[in-house]
Amino acid sequence: MAEQKQQQTTLPKWAKYAYLIIGLIAFGLYANTLNHGFVLDDASVISDNVVVMQGTDSLSTIWKTNYRYGYWGDNGTLYRPLTLTIFALVWELSPNNPFPYHLINVLAYTGLCILLLFWLRQLSQRFWFSFLSTLLFVVHPLHTEVIANIKSFDEIMVLGLGIIALWLGLKYTKTGNQLHLALMAAIVFIACFFKESAVLIVPLVALQSFIVKRSINPAAIQFGLTLLPVGIYLIIRHQIISSGLSLDAPVLDNFCWTKV
Repeated sequence: MAEQKQQQTTLPKWAKYAYLIIGLIAFGLYANTLNHGFVLDDASVISDNVVVMQGTDSLSTIWKTNYRYGYWGDNGTLYRPLTLTIFALVWELSPNNPFPYHLINVLAYTGLCILLLFWLRQLSQRFWFSFLSTLLFVVHPLHTEVIANIKSFDEIMVLGLGIIALWLGLKYTKTGNQLHLALMAAIVFIACFFKESAVLIVPLVALQSFIVKRSINPAAIQFGLTLLPVGIYLIIRHQIISSGLSLDAPVLDNFCWTKV
């Protein structure tokens, strides 16, 4: 307690504005994308996707078909209905207008960066470690394509939900509160419907718990409980697109735009 109190007194005066600073930098760096159009994969999931372009009328179809069904009308091995639902709702409100999509991406990334700082500050009492680590993440050019490409909204959402799951897992590890455990599983379940890469949250929450607690029991509980919603998602996915329980996407995310 004394050490924590000492750390709090040594915080810089502007530390209380850290979240605002991170948010402004994140938004400011990518505000230039707001006037961009549809590019690359945006066509296959939005601007040339006949299902998404039906707006709210397409919601039932979205949840019963594969990810790019509205683009090529054939079988596929990806199932991301929540992502397409968001795209369809935005199209309903503003058809063929890339601006709201880009705005949502920039705002989602801004929120993601704020969440990252929040989680890191819960994980470590060292303010400068949390702030500088988040700042490095915010300004790293590696994220440029993810934010500028509307399709990659799913990537932003999975990471954001993953950070929330990690925070809830951290709370459970420290307090043993079962509510945090249940909420963590629910978050993982939702994340799966944005993109399959959400399965990586499962080992991460377990690893975090083991590092913090130095005990296998809470880590095993979190691993098992987050694996359950992933399994349910895979069963639903199998029923919809009949591609088995595999997460393989051999050529789908790297398909060639040139028609042979």
